[in-house]
Amino acid sequence: MVSVIRALSLLVSVAAVFGYANQTADDAWIIGASGRDIWWRSERGRWSASHNNWHSDGYNDYESETWAENPKYIWLRLVKEGSLITSYVKDVDEYGFRQFGPSQDIAFEDDEFHVGVAVTSHDRTLITTFDTEGIEIVDEALNVPAVTDIGPVRYAAQVQETAQDVWELEGSGTIIGGTADNFAFQSSVETGDVSVTMYLDNLERRDNLSSGGLMIRASAEPGSPHVSLLVVSSGGVTMMYRPTAGAETVSRCIGVHKSELDLKIAKEGNTFSLFYRQAESGADWYHVDSVDVDLGEDFLVGRAVASNDLVYWPYRSKLVTGPIEVDYPPTMAPTPPPVVSTSSSVMATQPPATTTIAATTTEEAVDTTIAATTSYMTDFSRSDNGVTLSGDVFTFGSSSSSADQFGMIMSNKAFVGDDVDFKIEYTQSEFLEQGGYQSSIVVFFATDETPMSALNKADNDYAQFEDSTTGWANARVFNDLPNTWFAADVDSDSSTRSSASTSTKFLKLELRLRRNLNQILAFYKDPLAIGWTQIGPALNLAADLHDVPIKFGVRIKKEWKALHEFDVKVTKIAGEEADRSAATDTTTAST
Repeated sequence: MVSVIRALSLLVSVAAVFGYANQTADDAWIIGASGRDIWWRSERGRWSASHNNWHSDGYNDYESETWAENPKYIWLRLVKEGSLITSYVKDVDEYGFRQFGPSQDIAFEDDEFHVGVAVTSHDRTLITTFDTEGIEIVDEALNVPAVTDIGPVRYAAQVQETAQDVWELEGSGTIIGGTADNFAFQSSVETGDVSVTMYLDNLERRDNLSSGGLMIRASAEPGSPHVSLLVVSSGGVTMMYRPTAGAETVSRCIGVHKSELDLKIAKEGNTFSLFYRQAESGADWYHVDSVDVDLGEDFLVGRAVASNDLVYWPYRSKLVTGPIEVDYPPTMAPTPPPVVSTSSSVMATQPPATTTIAATTTEEAVDTTIAATTSYMTDFSRSDNGVTLSGDVFTFGSSSSSADQFGMIMSNKAFVGDDVDFKIEYTQSEFLEQGGYQSSIVVFFATDETPMSALNKADNDYAQFEDSTTGWANARVFNDLPNTWFAADVDSDSSTRSSASTSTKFLKLELRLRRNLNQILAFYKDPLAIGWTQIGPALNLAADLHDVPIKFGVRIKKEWKALHEFDVKVTKIAGEEADRSAATDTTTAST
């Protein structure tokens, strides 16, 4: 019995390319310097590739990866740069090589070493032949930026140029965030003032916290300071930075977009300015924010991806981008006008970044309190299903899996004007025995003509509630994750939805809904924070809903959970009471 391997093109010296193996042999070896080798095995029609690094003491570093079933042609390459040996592989129909396994530092005894190919049948009764054509040796290295894993990961990073200027980075790792990171990073060393731009096509989602994008980093240490502009699969565009080594990461989720984005980070001294825009839209760059972080004289610039691989299989996430362009000196973009909070403001039309609204501009512009003589019982109607009132605090509670025990309140009065603005302060009890998403709290606007019965919908009919509102926003937490997720919309169409998330699980929070110049805006605020953070972009109301009187309400979405408890206080920030002399109040209150 005879097995055959064919090999075309062997480039060796400072760079070594091994390749084009027709995988029909029982075993084929391509051996590098001083015991470094790549080999291919055919076993029952299944192909795998491995590499070995034999040390002088007999210790062997070994890594293996399996390709799909059925024989195929594959290119193999070894690159030697000094004492560093790196393996590469690609299918015959692929555009570029990708690194196979980590680089190995091999101690060469002198300047001369052996490079070649070998074959074995692994059976003394069989003969395997190895047929080669056009073996070539060249003195050049493979120009692929280094890829490395930051921190401990389950699976090694992989990077490949799949078409001209199209890069795919696959990475494992649990997180970019906290006090230390675990992710895949393809980078180059830069120095001085730079402007770094990258097109992000898409991020392959493995989990809500899968993330990837553009990063500038002081070093490859897990706790290194960095400034990053990423896409998080659950929240969209997110700015992250770690101000000093080992410090907690600061995360600001902007939401809005998750794919087909241009990302830019401009560095001047220790000041980093972050921008994004929808690719090929012709829009100006949108300035997310600027922060001061000292990354040292030399720093790493590159693309980063983390899959959050503790949750789902497979363990790598894939980030697809264009090339990284580095300009000297940095090119800065103008900052669009911010979203401000006074009732006379004109809202920004660009997709907004994380917007901080100073407390003074919010609270001083309009009356933020409800008169002490005003009764909450008469101001709001309550459903019978799971809501009580004590003083000025509504308690939404459920102790059973009954679908209709979620609770809802809605104002008896309707409000008009260019600016109608409400907020709630709430405290949520935690029920650790319930897995997954916990019940969420929802604030909403509805037209004066909308009865409570149209809004009082359980989880299975929740889309009917969304379509009956003129705008809504919610906040929810996951049982065993340190995050809070937000969403806002004007109906049930998720394709237009605004979203955001935080790296903190908030059980005490403020949530705000605003109609300003016929746009719906939603915000959240940590009670200890100074300003508000906007949940995604402003949402345009349909023409037939412009300037109509609206009522404000609060409800719970059970998320199919049995237990929840929220204590809620409502405050009107802005809005004129509608004249109802010619209208009929359709709200039905329970007593």
